Amino acid sequence: MGYLKASTYFNVPRTMLFRLTNGKETSTERLSKKIGRKPIFNEEFEKQLDYILVMEAKFYGLTQLETYDD
Repeated sequence: MGYLKASTYFNVPRTMLFRLTNGKETSTERLSKKIGRKPIFNEEFEKQLDYILVMEAKFYGLTQLETYDD
């Protein structure tokens, strides 16, 4: 089966079949790659923002001093 026929049969991009058969990239490497933009904030700050949003959804207002982590 050729690349074109396999790509239409399995409904995957033909370029992905090229990469996987040439050995440049395995399927597990492809799944482990992160796509999209890099995050601006670090993970700890993201958790703090999530906490603030949860507290806001529960109508519990936090002051500026309560949001800072000493």
